[in-house]
Amino acid sequence: MSSPPTIPNRTPSRLESQIALATARTPHEREAQILAESLGFYRDEFQRDPAAAARYLSQGGAPRDQKLDARELAAYAAVASLILNLDTTVTKE
Repeated sequence: MSSPPTIPNRTPSRLESQIALATARTPHEREAQILAESLGFYRDEFQRDPAAAARYLSQGGAPRDQKLDARELAAYAAVASLILNLDTTVTKE
């Protein structure tokens, strides 16, 4: 089994990596801008309401890594959800 891809630590590279892993392509400029704005929105929301971040991360069957900041992790998880729901992710043309 191959090892999982390494995700860069910088925000633009993380977002590009998320899109690339889901769609096998780099994001278009407008797409990257929307994702960056969405990440900013979710970061602000979860910074204001850490309990909301904890609730968001409590979904699913796998426990979260307690070493990671819940607010940051929740923001990236929300953006990952957006990416996984893109037409290009779910539809092969």
